[in-house]
Amino acid sequence: MACIKSCKQKVARLWCKARQQYLKRTQLRLTVYFLVVIVPLIVVSLYANFRTQQIINDETDATTNIQLDMLGMSIDDMVKSIESLTYDFARDENTIAKLEMMKFQASLSPVDVSELLDYLETKLSPYAIFSHITIIDVELETIFSTKIGARRESRSTIQRKADVISNLLDHGPVIKNNSESLLYGSPARVSDVEGVSFIRKMDDDVGKNAERYLFATIKKSVLNEKLRPLQRHESVRIDLYSKQGTPITSVGREAPSGDCNEGCVKVKYTDDYHWRIVYHDPTKQSLAQTESINDFTVLINIVSVILAILIAWGVYTRIVAPLDKLTHAMRNMMRGNYDVRLENDREDEFGFLMAAYNQMAAHQKELIEGHYEQQLQLTQAELKFLQSQINPHFMYNTLDSIYWMAKHYDADEIGDMVLNLAAFYRASLHKGASTCTVEETITQLNYYVRVQQIRFLDKFEVKYDISDDSKFIPLLKLLLQPLVENAILHGLNSNISDGKLTISSRTTEDRLILRVEDNGNGIAPNKLAMVQDVLYKVQTPTCTTSMKQVDDGQFYGLRNVMSRVKMVYGNDATMNVHSEENQGTSITVELPLEQCWAAAHYK
Repeated sequence: MACIKSCKQKVARLWCKARQQYLKRTQLRLTVYFLVVIVPLIVVSLYANFRTQQIINDETDATTNIQLDMLGMSIDDMVKSIESLTYDFARDENTIAKLEMMKFQASLSPVDVSELLDYLETKLSPYAIFSHITIIDVELETIFSTKIGARRESRSTIQRKADVISNLLDHGPVIKNNSESLLYGSPARVSDVEGVSFIRKMDDDVGKNAERYLFATIKKSVLNEKLRPLQRHESVRIDLYSKQGTPITSVGREAPSGDCNEGCVKVKYTDDYHWRIVYHDPTKQSLAQTESINDFTVLINIVSVILAILIAWGVYTRIVAPLDKLTHAMRNMMRGNYDVRLENDREDEFGFLMAAYNQMAAHQKELIEGHYEQQLQLTQAELKFLQSQINPHFMYNTLDSIYWMAKHYDADEIGDMVLNLAAFYRASLHKGASTCTVEETITQLNYYVRVQQIRFLDKFEVKYDISDDSKFIPLLKLLLQPLVENAILHGLNSNISDGKLTISSRTTEDRLILRVEDNGNGIAPNKLAMVQDVLYKVQTPTCTTSMKQVDDGQFYGLRNVMSRVKMVYGNDATMNVHSEENQGTSITVELPLEQCWAAAHYK
């Protein structure tokens, strides 16, 4: 089950991959479209050729079967005629009489032999189917042949041959191929003699017990002429066998060895004499013309597929490829890359589109660069303005504190406040730089916190929790001062007797986290909702960099810090306020480390 599930998952992945490629690659889709049109036509044409071959094959088989039936009947008639003629030859009284007369002679007379052979030749001449006649007479110890004359044999030799022939004739007349080897012992001596022989015992009322046998040799050429009409081409071979399985004759080349195509061999038995006709058509040459047509059809189909692919490629090259280039260029433009230009040497509609894109990209780049420069200058001006807002604001509060301290305390304490205040201003200037390290920021804040502690009679204490890995990270100057000021003035006011202020910093993998916490009055829920709404508007990416677009002047310090954070550290920087009434407030600022180091060069 696990193996089946794994296979299904692999198939699903391959299918998804193929589908993605199909959707992404227009060239592949065009090729598929063309093939969808052509493949059905190819299938139909191949099926039509296949059906045509089947029909021709069936018709050819039917015609061949009819011709085999007719040939079988013709061979039956021929065998019947041969059987009748050889019977007459074997019972011919004159032939037997001449042979009987020779028995009474001391030796065979050449005149009598010549007379016998001439008579046999005369009897044979009207029948074109016979090549020659041979008679073997045991008592005369002679073999008489119209082809090679008379030949005497020893008694033992000719008796041995007669015994073999007698065994062959136990069940009646027989057909024997290469009978010369039986008569003469070596077929090479009579290699010019053709055909097969019809063998009968010669008997009559006078010499019915004489050992005398007749060989009527049939011309193979006559038989071949009967078989030839079935040989439609050279590869067809037709074999003729007697009832006893004796090979009679054959036409065509030698039958191939091994298996052949279905239906390549047909066997027909004659009705009366059961001679066997074997028809070999190993290559089905009757279908050669239709196969050549099929080859042309396959060639046309292959050419059609190649043309479909070439047309798809041509369409892709001339139409889809320019669209792909335009798509790639537009995607780069969407990512902010306006430097991509399209090579264009065309004069058609695509050439116009490419030229228009190049012109639009150049114009857009000019507009964006001009707008970006203008916006950057505006942002830097606003940033300087925001920073300049803090110093007077802080100075007014400090002078007010000095005033009230002068009323209630001695000059020494007032001097202490002024001393810390001076140190704070010196640190704020920081030689004109816009950033300082986290460690320097905490030192600067400590001067300010000390002034406030003196003001509030040390009713709150401060704790610094600064991790070592965050001390040397650049931070925008005066970024935390408004947050600390809000915590002291609105959280740790005069009603708090044991206030605690905690300032901490730490780093994660890619962020600097700053937090200002107090255990003061906290923020009422309705007011907290207003604070978060203001911060959300400033943090929204669609919000402009100008702080003036926030409606009223409430929460000046928080809006100041958030606007500066957004302008310098980008939209990835966040500031979150968490507070519970009478429990305290926590403000967390998270800055991207990459932007912190980049801001070190901010002027």
